[in-house]
Amino acid sequence: MGTLRCPNGADTGDSCLSDKQIEADRLVHRPFQYPFAMKNGVTAFPGWTYGSELQPGGMVDTITGTEPPQFPIKDAKVQSVAWSMRTVWCAITSPADAKFDPFQFSPEKFADRIKVISELFDATNPDLSAFQRRAAS
Repeated sequence: MGTLRCPNGADTGDSCLSDKQIEADRLVHRPFQYPFAMKNGVTAFPGWTYGSELQPGGMVDTITGTEPPQFPIKDAKVQSVAWSMRTVWCAITSPADAKFDPFQFSPEKFADRIKVISELFDATNPDLSAFQRRAAS
């Protein structure tokens, strides 16, 4: 990213990235360490990979939105896909409350529920031999 950095890290327009913009990008893409282990001992989310945000308008659509995150979401067109997904995730991991405010969410508060969901959905074993044997019979 060194070549994309604006001189002195200042925001000088669309031809380079300020230090704040570089840090925001790193924040989105860095791993998240959970304060507890989930299924199969997983303790971290690897962070978002680079992908759709590289497409024209993708960073806004996927990561930032055109307006700061809000709850309840009044207009999904101005919120990022990431924020929309977070509000749903928080509603699922909170006491299954669709009106739960995602700004109040913390993994520690809902560790038990997250672990239950992890047991249902986390697939970390790439060995599909049992599936293959069954499909072959």
